[in-house]
Amino acid sequence: MCLLHTLLALFRRCWLPVGGLLAASALMAGCSACRRDERATARVDEVRVEPTKPASEPLRGRSLGCGKVARGTGEFEAHSLQIDDSTRHYHVRLPASYDPARAYPLVFRFHGTGGTGLSHGLDIEAVAPEDAIVAAIDGRDGTWTWASGPEDLRLFDAAYAAISDGYCIDLGRVFAYGFSAGGGVTNALGCVRAARLRGIAVVAGFDVKLPCELPVAAWFLHDRDDDRVSIAQGEAARARMRERNGCTEQAVERGEGCRSYEGCRSGYPVVWCETRGHGHDIAGDTAPARVWSFFSALP
Repeated sequence: MCLLHTLLALFRRCWLPVGGLLAASALMAGCSACRRDERATARVDEVRVEPTKPASEPLRGRSLGCGKVARGTGEFEAHSLQIDDSTRHYHVRLPASYDPARAYPLVFRFHGTGGTGLSHGLDIEAVAPEDAIVAAIDGRDGTWTWASGPEDLRLFDAAYAAISDGYCIDLGRVFAYGFSAGGGVTNALGCVRAARLRGIAVVAGFDVKLPCELPVAAWFLHDRDDDRVSIAQGEAARARMRERNGCTEQAVERGEGCRSYEGCRSGYPVVWCETRGHGHDIAGDTAPARVWSFFSALP
């Protein structure tokens, strides 16, 4: 059996058993900020990109897009990809001062149910306007399709390939940041695409039970009074990540309701932040700056 067939078979075995959980969690996981960003441009670039093969070890170096001419506007521009018979959409924001000779960190944003890639609340570009490229992916009909097969996984692969081919990316500094259902997607990608992701940040996300091998740096935020995605789901994801990264159960308080676990593999910290009384909240006023601080501090 060829490698592609083997991978597809693996993902069917891994994803389909948890499809019910993912679908139910996604439907329950609301989006507290789902307005479309009026700054988005109307231009859409049609491209067809085959998903790249999974890497067996973390990727490093500069992307193939380094040196290619591109103009940064500081605004999101719309793009589309053909995945099988589906046209899927994403948005890319280059810094206004974009330099094709400089390798930039890349941050993928994953919205909650009912939103789009441009829904507010995950606005990490507001705190890193000139220091990162941000990719905001649209879920299908406002949510994600893990339960129906690996289409969203292939979408991530294709968007990753298109962006790294078109722009100058530091391949060792690619991140994912998600809320609610998008947090579940982020947890999943942090498992099956850990070779491409240096770190993840999950706000009010649910646990995804998948076999994982490579570690990934992780930051979690969950409210103890969340009535849509229980804090037990967030704690389960944290425990799984702590085990993957070799951390102990001992933690050091970091302030603002956060603590970091000790003994983790060098370069792969796990940070847990907890609030009370906010419910199912994207924490758009505080989380983006804290997430960027976590990402940018990673070696």
